[in-house]
Amino acid sequence: MKRNNKSFVISMMASAVVGFIILMMAMFMGIKHYMGHDIKDTIQESCLKKEETLENVEYTTTILAVVTDITETGISAMDIENSVEFVKTIDRTTKFADAYGRTIPVSSIQKGDIVEVVYEENKECILSISKSNKAWIKEKVNGLKVSKEAQKVKLFDRAYTYDKNIVILNAKGEDVKIEDISAYDIVTVKGIDNKILSIYVERLSGSIKVINIPDHNGRLELDINKMIPLSELTMPIEVTAGKHKIVVSIKGYNDMIEEVEIAPGEVYELSLNSVDRAYTNVNIVMANSDVEDYTININNKTYTKDEKISLPQDIYTFKITAKDYKPWSKQVVLNKPNQTIKVVLKNDKPEEEENKEDTTSNDSTDQNNGTNSNTSSTSKGEANNTAATGETRTIDISTDPVGAKVYINGVNKGTTPYKATLTLGSYSILLEKEGYEVYSTSIILDGSDAQTGFLYVLTQNE
Repeated sequence: MKRNNKSFVISMMASAVVGFIILMMAMFMGIKHYMGHDIKDTIQESCLKKEETLENVEYTTTILAVVTDITETGISAMDIENSVEFVKTIDRTTKFADAYGRTIPVSSIQKGDIVEVVYEENKECILSISKSNKAWIKEKVNGLKVSKEAQKVKLFDRAYTYDKNIVILNAKGEDVKIEDISAYDIVTVKGIDNKILSIYVERLSGSIKVINIPDHNGRLELDINKMIPLSELTMPIEVTAGKHKIVVSIKGYNDMIEEVEIAPGEVYELSLNSVDRAYTNVNIVMANSDVEDYTININNKTYTKDEKISLPQDIYTFKITAKDYKPWSKQVVLNKPNQTIKVVLKNDKPEEEENKEDTTSNDSTDQNNGTNSNTSSTSKGEANNTAATGETRTIDISTDPVGAKVYINGVNKGTTPYKATLTLGSYSILLEKEGYEVYSTSIILDGSDAQTGFLYVLTQNE
C-alpha cells in the first residue's frame, strides 16, 4: 500500500513538471508572436510617415515676389521671375518670418517688401511668408534721379535698372508714377542686385517761390551750400521738406536772412518786398590844400562842401567844381556803409601857360640828369613856398606800381618814377593811377632833412 502511494506521488510530480514546462513554452511563444507583430507595425508606420514627408516636400513651391497688398487673410504679390501677379490665402497656420528666420507678425510685412512665399501646389493657402535675405534696402534717402527713357535710376552715383513691374507707393498707399519722383523726395528703395523693385515715397519735396524781386542783380543762398543768381529764378526752387536757411543778397540792398520750415508738397512764397535799401555815407576829401570852397553835384543833385551825403548804394557820377580850377568828374560805385572819395583839382590855366610849365618841368629834369640848364620847376603853389635864400632840393617820387600821375600842390607834374627840384618848403603830394585808390600826403623840405627818395605803395580799388 505504501509502495503504491509513493509511485502515485512521483507520477503526480512528474506530470506537474511537464505541465509547467509546456505552459512556459506556450507563454514564450505567445509573447514572441505579439512582440514581432508590434515591431513590424511600428516600422511600417514610420515608413509611411517618411513617405508622406517626402511627398509634402516634393509638392512645395517657393516664389520670390514683391508685395503689392497684404492683409490678415490674403496677399497679392508680383512674381519677380515670371512677371506675373498672384493672389493667395493666409490662414492661422501661415508662418511669418524676417530675413533671419525670426518669427514676426503679419503687420511687419508691408507693401513693397521683397519676400519669399512658400505654398503647396493646388492649394490656395500659404505655408509661410518671409522677408528675403537676397534683397537690399536704402531707407529714407533723397537724390534719386530717374531716366524714364533708359529705364534707369541713379542713386549715390550708382546706376540701377527697373522695369514696368516696379512697385511705387506714397505714404497714403497710393500708386505713384516714377516720372513724378523728385530728387528732393525722401524715399525708401528696395531691390536685388542692380535692379530696383520697389520705391516707397516717405515724404514729398517742397519748393520755394521767390516773388517781388526789386532787382535781379544779386543771388539767393540756400543752406550755405547752394547759390542761385536771382536772374535765373524763373521757376520755384525744389527743396526737401523741413527747415531751411535762406540768405538773399541784392546789389544796393541790405541782406535778407530767413529761416523757414516747408511742409511736404508745400510751395513756400518768399516775398522780397521787405528788403531794405543799403545806404553809403560819403566823405569827400579835397587834396588841394588851397581850395576853401567847392560844390558837389551827384547825378544832377547839388550838395555844398559841408553837407552830409548819404546815398542808396549804386553807381553815381560825381562832379566837383571850385573857383580857378577845372571841374572834376568821376563815376563812383558806392557799395560800402562808409566811403571816402579823394579829389584832386587841376589849375584852370590857359593852355600856353600849362605848356610853359611842362617845359620848365622838363628842363628841371634835364638839369638833374647833368645838363647845364639852370631852369627850376616851380608852380603857382611852389612859388608860395620859396625861401628867402631860394635854396632848392631834388627829390625822387616813386610808386608801387609805377605809372601813377603826380600832382604837386594840385598841378600835374608827370608820372612815377618822377624827379623834381623844389625850393625848400611844404608841398601837398597826390598820386593817382587807374584801378587804385588816390594817395594823398604832404612833405616838408628844409635844410635839416636829408631824405631825397619817397616810395608810396598804392592800394587797389575793391
